[in-house]
Amino acid sequence: MKILTIGFLSFLALPVMANEITSPFYLPELGHVQSKTTGHYAKNKRKTMPRMYQRTLGQELAVGLGGGFAALVAGDLNWIKQNGSFPHTKGYSAGLKGQWEVGGILTQLSTWYHQTTNVFFEPRRQMDAQVRLGKKLQKMTPYINLYGKFPMNARPQFNDPVYRGDVGVFQPVNDKMTLDTTLYLKYDKNIKERSYGIRGELSYMATSWLAFGVEGEWQARGHAKSNTKTYHQSIGIKTTISF
Repeated sequence: MKILTIGFLSFLALPVMANEITSPFYLPELGHVQSKTTGHYAKNKRKTMPRMYQRTLGQELAVGLGGGFAALVAGDLNWIKQNGSFPHTKGYSAGLKGQWEVGGILTQLSTWYHQTTNVFFEPRRQMDAQVRLGKKLQKMTPYINLYGKFPMNARPQFNDPVYRGDVGVFQPVNDKMTLDTTLYLKYDKNIKERSYGIRGELSYMATSWLAFGVEGEWQARGHAKSNTKTYHQSIGIKTTISF
């Protein structure tokens, strides 16, 4: 954990840059749209179970509604492999995001409904909520992010929430690149898992409206119920377009 903290704080001395479309606080104005297309590859492992591999393609649209609001629409496809190949799952999301600046503090509230299918094609539904607070300084935008996932499944044993908290910094690397780095704590009540790790996203601004990014996440430590160790790593690519 000490190494993660030192590496995280070392990013605080980078040069100043305007708030770009890669910022977690970017919100499209009235009549404008932000599109994010992502592809991820992840490995998940519990000590007593086979390793699970997951490939994901996702598309998210944020449509500016004016007054600090945007509508969110998203869809995803997932391919999961564990003890052989499973059929792909699919899902969609719809929600609302609002953002305001109060007393110099950027405040962003988001909520959305998500529905997907598991490997047996049974519907899984959930509500997600997120609160993000940040302060735009001369060289960076430090922020905290609180996230909750609240399942609404027919079987109550799968309805326990998942909580996650991030402490992050968004900042420039140079006049074409930005970096978004967070340290996180996560608790999954379904499997009684507690974990922490680091997530990073490096983006290249090809133009003021087009950016390409590489992102990764590494779980430094995790424990599920019965004191079982858990592991997680993921890497992905992203294309962001604002128009």
